[in-house]
Amino acid sequence: MRHATLLIFSTIAFTSCVSEQVTYERNLQPNHISRHARLLSQTDREQIARLMAHRTNQLIICLCAGQGGGNQGLLFVYTAYIGAHDRGDYGSFTLKKVDGQWKRLQGGTDLDPIFACMLCSEDR
Repeated sequence: MRHATLLIFSTIAFTSCVSEQVTYERNLQPNHISRHARLLSQTDREQIARLMAHRTNQLIICLCAGQGGGNQGLLFVYTAYIGAHDRGDYGSFTLKKVDGQWKRLQGGTDLDPIFACMLCSEDR
């Protein structure tokens, strides 16, 4: 009986987890890319997708490039789980390219869904 219970829990744990590779592949096609973020090269997009897949298994839902002021050169990445509804289901990250590599400056997976929708609707 213990073995059967262990097998069931192990199966659920392994099948409910999304692999980093699957997250990376899905991150290559975010729901929204701002007009400025569309100027990123394919290499940059791949590097960003890999960086974010390594950081979280939330999928990229929006990429927005910073424009003007102190935001020049920054990339704002918004993430969410599939079927997200609650605060912990969304994330916000700030990236910057340093020495040819994209680096995460700040962020985490505790974004209010209202902000995710507002921020992604702005075309930066």
